[in-house]
Amino acid sequence: NLKKQGPLSCDSKLLFLQNLMTFNFKQKAGNLLQQNTHKSFYQAKKYRYTVPSNKVYPFQWFWDSCFHAISWSHIDTERAKEEIYSLLSHQGTDGFIPHVIFWNQKLVRRFFLDWNYLESKGRWFFLPFTKKPKTTSHIQPPLIAQAVEKIYQKTNDDKFLKLVLPSIIKYYHWLIENRDPDNDGLISIVAQFESGLDFNPAYDPNTIIFKHSPITFWPFSRLTEVKNKVFYNFNLKQIFKHTNHHQEDILVNSIFIQGLNSLSNIAQKYDKKAADWAKVQSQKSLQSLINKCYDSKSGLFWNLRGKSEQKFKIKTVISLMPIIIPDLPKDIVNKLVKHLENKNQFSAPYQIPTVSLDESSFKPDNKLIRSFIWRGSVSININWFIINGLRKHGYYKLSDKLTKQSKNLV
Repeated sequence: NLKKQGPLSCDSKLLFLQNLMTFNFKQKAGNLLQQNTHKSFYQAKKYRYTVPSNKVYPFQWFWDSCFHAISWSHIDTERAKEEIYSLLSHQGTDGFIPHVIFWNQKLVRRFFLDWNYLESKGRWFFLPFTKKPKTTSHIQPPLIAQAVEKIYQKTNDDKFLKLVLPSIIKYYHWLIENRDPDNDGLISIVAQFESGLDFNPAYDPNTIIFKHSPITFWPFSRLTEVKNKVFYNFNLKQIFKHTNHHQEDILVNSIFIQGLNSLSNIAQKYDKKAADWAKVQSQKSLQSLINKCYDSKSGLFWNLRGKSEQKFKIKTVISLMPIIIPDLPKDIVNKLVKHLENKNQFSAPYQIPTVSLDESSFKPDNKLIRSFIWRGSVSININWFIINGLRKHGYYKLSDKLTKQSKNLV
């Protein structure tokens, strides 16, 4: 075709190279997703799902699978749907969806200090004669409505939407009914590992970590999980009543509010009542996020800890996440963008660092002691969120810049 068209102009060459790069990215992503695809049976049904890593992370993680579904929607829409079906296969009758599904029971570790044990119900399953859990008892950032919306936008598959919509609605109701103890519209996490950002410095004060030594870092980070498991066996009402380590997390609530907007969009056709509920709930949650978490002086949002809603002001990418919310006021968006463009904070040669460059806890190699991640280095998933948020708010130039940086980094 190129020979028939004759010599290419500079613009045509650039477009050709961009298309070639996009194709290569898509092909390589598809190959990797396929390599990480697994098959399992549950209740006499066959499911296919994608794991983050065959060796390191061999189970199905909730928000990873939502990302996988979105990625699959650009490559193979049937696989994208299967990713959602597999997540919903282990949804509780109350609407709860776990953050990890242990499809391969042989790989579940019984060690009482391992996350497999600490994040799952059952105080005694470290004993060899007891049953292993099928899932954890944690949540992860609620990204599933966005994933379903992306799939529906690609396919217009009404059969798929009608099949999964009741489960999605039930899940968001569960979050409000079980994770919003003060009824302000903001949901709470009961351990930092529910945020998806695990060892991010924003959670250090919550675990009394001020000096990062090998002796204290791991046990103090996991202490909240020990309390949740040993003392309360993940009874949420008791955790909210008797502990002070739960947090109204900015990243989790930004994704929650964005998800409510997606739920409102996809429910319009088949459940107008649910669509209206989701829209009203998103507005309530956004107002609380601004009123309670936004600091106009710094132009950033801060997590709220415990019943007293204490703020710990550590600049991380968490504080920027509300930029993904479509209805965020323009003046607040502008202030968040200034932080993104500040070379002393988040405007590194490759953006977006998960911790501000001027924070003492920033680690350029993303490691502390062993491999405690989310302490500085870039996350492509977070970049994806913020790039799309910037475009929603009209910051096309900055969005394009971050997109180019992300592609070059990969």
